[in-house]
Amino acid sequence: MVAYWWSQRSDENLFMEITRRDDIGSDVKAPIAARGGVSTPGYALVSAVQANNLAIHYDSAAEQIVGVSRATGERYNEPIWWVARGSYAKKAGAKPKWLPGLVVALADYRPLAEPLPLAVLRQRRLALLAVRDALQAEFPGQRLYFPWIQYQDSLRTWQTYLAKCPNAVLDVLPEVREPWMHSSESGHLRARASPGATSRRPNGRSPLPPVALGRPARAKASPPTSR
Repeated sequence: MVAYWWSQRSDENLFMEITRRDDIGSDVKAPIAARGGVSTPGYALVSAVQANNLAIHYDSAAEQIVGVSRATGERYNEPIWWVARGSYAKKAGAKPKWLPGLVVALADYRPLAEPLPLAVLRQRRLALLAVRDALQAEFPGQRLYFPWIQYQDSLRTWQTYLAKCPNAVLDVLPEVREPWMHSSESGHLRARASPGATSRRPNGRSPLPPVALGRPARAKASPPTSR
């Protein structure tokens, strides 16, 4: 098992999905390996998502954080329709195709009251990068998988699929915590809150109950929207 910087911190339970998919909140998934069979950090990180971890969803098409979901603990291997969207993949002319993949199921999607756009994240650039720098000072030499990088005098999302979001980011982006503040699930987000109402996942789908590991692979469906 990979020793991540958060491996001994059970309270560090946040990830961030960076995607253009139209079924945000269904699952996190990635190919087992990138082009050429090499391991890619943003893909390999999918295997680190555990039951009751939370996925913050960044819609890269709209360039905004749109919601948060909870991992059920269900994971399985199946072919996924995929194309990488990073600069190297674009230069190589990568096309969508079926690839062996790992899927981690999500449930309890909660949208933000208002999406949090990249423009706002950039306004808070110094505070976000201060979180990164403090983490790097605490864990020198370790890969952080931080969701954002410095880009010239601004900020952009890391060109990856899945990133690790330190809990300290919630102090900079309290809007991300808000959907869980009035939920009985709020303990998963380490928020100080009281129980209350729940919400629904995208397209009106009800939250999925936690299910067992080892779900068998499903048959290929028609190609969905890729990452």
